[in-house]
Amino acid sequence: MSMPRRVKRPSSHDELLNKLTDKEKGGIFETYKDVMLFAAALAAYNAEQKPLQGKSSEPIDYNIFSKKSDNEALIHLLAIYNRDDITILSDENSDERVKILEEYANAGLDIIDQKIRSSATTLDAILGLIQETGEKNKVKERDFSDIAKYFKDH
Repeated sequence: MSMPRRVKRPSSHDELLNKLTDKEKGGIFETYKDVMLFAAALAAYNAEQKPLQGKSSEPIDYNIFSKKSDNEALIHLLAIYNRDDITILSDENSDERVKILEEYANAGLDIIDQKIRSSATTLDAILGLIQETGEKNKVKERDFSDIAKYFKDH
């Protein structure tokens, strides 16, 4: 399988990423990768994407994401959810999967940033987002029989 390019981090969110990972400043995530995955899942749930514009900070090597299979599984699920097409998992679409992750993460970082501005602590903000997400149901219904068939045939 060909390896996708590196995962871009929007430079507009450098301060937020640092705050979310700096334990001395109330950060609750271990790594930028963890923040990016959480933000991407949050934005996908809220059906929001935001293309990266302008300068990117130091990108994260995709190997950091693929070291744990559950990280890569989330990236694959986000891509399938976005495209509603199992062929997004093909090798030739690896860059497209990374782009989807980047756009969801960028939108999710906007959502997190807004919530942090109106919360007492970073933890309060993240817990508030999780609670709000549980109170609404924006996830589109999906028939996954085509995915099951794809894996059965391959």
